[in-house]
Amino acid sequence: MLKSKKEEESTNQDEEDNGDEEETETKQDSSVKEQSNAKNLTPLQQKMQKQLAGAKFRQLNELLYTIPSADAYSQFQSNPQLFDDYHAGFSSQTEGWPLNPNDVFINFLKSQKSDRTLFVADMGCGEAKIAENLQTYKHIKINSFDLVKGNKFITPCDIRNVPLKNKTCDFVIFSLSLMGVNYFEFLKEAKRLLRQNGELKIAEVKSRFENLEKFIEFMKLYFGFELVNMVN
Repeated sequence: MLKSKKEEESTNQDEEDNGDEEETETKQDSSVKEQSNAKNLTPLQQKMQKQLAGAKFRQLNELLYTIPSADAYSQFQSNPQLFDDYHAGFSSQTEGWPLNPNDVFINFLKSQKSDRTLFVADMGCGEAKIAENLQTYKHIKINSFDLVKGNKFITPCDIRNVPLKNKTCDFVIFSLSLMGVNYFEFLKEAKRLLRQNGELKIAEVKSRFENLEKFIEFMKLYFGFELVNMVN
């Protein structure tokens, strides 16, 4: 996990609330039906379903890593089922993980004390588990962004250009979401969003960076981020 801190000086501007409070009943009904159908499957059928979900996930995962984010946004907007397929496979993949990065970020944010509202941008939020788990923490506002409005917490967009004002975020999070051939544009967007002394938090698989030291050097040289903590 890579955690960086923004050092450049800047002026604070007004925060913008981009939360969306609505979720369609159709989406809820579909989810209930899918869960019910899954319970009626035999063990063999469940195994085959999981294998199919894994195959779809790997295919979509490769796609997302090898195309520009604008193309990914266009494809997922035209076929929102891709979002559900991807995250069904992703959930299956993470079942065997000893630790999910989202849990690390959730615990970190829960530990933050502040007399004012803390603003967080969850970039490539997936199913917005961070926002879901912090609903009762009224001093923390999570803005969750991904390709499709999969639930009420998510604002759909291309995360190289999110609908938040400059220098309004205390934390910007990328949890396994530096995908696409233009992911450096995501980091540029993070720089735009962060307040003075705001923190950029990145969780990625080691294979994402050919040379981690060069990536850290690049982050400092081009974006002004200084590494303050890294956990393997």
